[in-house]
Amino acid sequence: MAWLASRHREAPAAIVCADYVAVAQRITASQTVPTYVSLTCYDVFAMSKADQAEECACNHLMELGMVIVERNWRCRAGELDIIARDGPVLVFVEVRSKSGSTHGSPEESLTLPKLRRLWRAAHQYLETQDPPFFVRFDVVAVGPEGIRHIPDAFGEQDVRQVH
Repeated sequence: MAWLASRHREAPAAIVCADYVAVAQRITASQTVPTYVSLTCYDVFAMSKADQAEECACNHLMELGMVIVERNWRCRAGELDIIARDGPVLVFVEVRSKSGSTHGSPEESLTLPKLRRLWRAAHQYLETQDPPFFVRFDVVAVGPEGIRHIPDAFGEQDVRQVH
């Protein structure tokens, strides 16, 4: 999606996690998965690739000072990968990952129907909470190049686009 790619280029918080890149390069070079490599004291290689990406994203968000409130919150509308607090703001985070770069970046795989599902799921989550919150939708892309955090990646105007 062009609008997300343009926000990624403008985002000052686009950060590459050197540890993730180094581990990915070692795995690619050896073609074997080490039994334990510590990114942040977790045995991420015992997890699925999606779980590894989520773990890296959570650790990255915590390094930025966010507090993880929920992970993999499910409802009828769908699933929210990570729900975090960034000060007074409740942040809904979609984690996208790809192991290769042949078919675009991880964040480019986020489609309009998926955005709408995230939007509906976030509304259902907010219905379960008492106080009103300021909210934001972030995307964390995890790939061979590292971790890219795109704060405020989309909003209501993006979800309501007509194509």
